[in-house]
Amino acid sequence: MPRTSATIAADAAWTAGFLALLALTFVGFQTARKAALGEFNSTESRESWNEWRDEAAKGGGPVSRRQPKATEPPVVILMRDLYWTCVIFAWIAAAVLYLSLMAAVRGMLGQSPKIDYQDPDDIASHQG
Repeated sequence: MPRTSATIAADAAWTAGFLALLALTFVGFQTARKAALGEFNSTESRESWNEWRDEAAKGGGPVSRRQPKATEPPVVILMRDLYWTCVIFAWIAAAVLYLSLMAAVRGMLGQSPKIDYQDPDDIASHQG
C-alpha cells in the first residue's frame, strides 16, 4: 500500500499514543511508589508489620501460617527493590495490549483488497 499523508498521520498518531501510554504507565508507577514508600516506610508501619508477623507465627486463626521472613512490609520491598521489574513488566503488558488493539483497529478500518466477482455462468462460458 502506498504511503499517503493520511497513513503517515495515522502512524504518527499511533506512535504518539503508544509513547503516551508508556509515559503514563511510568508516571503512575512513580506516583504509586512515592505514596507507598511514604506511607509504609515509617517506623510505625514496620512495628505494625512486625506485630502481624508475630501474630501469624503464633497461628491463632483457622489457618496455620509460617512466619514471613521479611522484616519490612512487602510493599516497601516491592517498590524499593523490585520497582524496575514491575515497571518493565507493566510496559510489556501495556505494549502487547496496545499493539493488539492497534492491529485490530487498523485491520477493521484498513482498505480491503479488490475482489473481482464474476458471474458463474460467465466463467463456464469462457472455459468452453
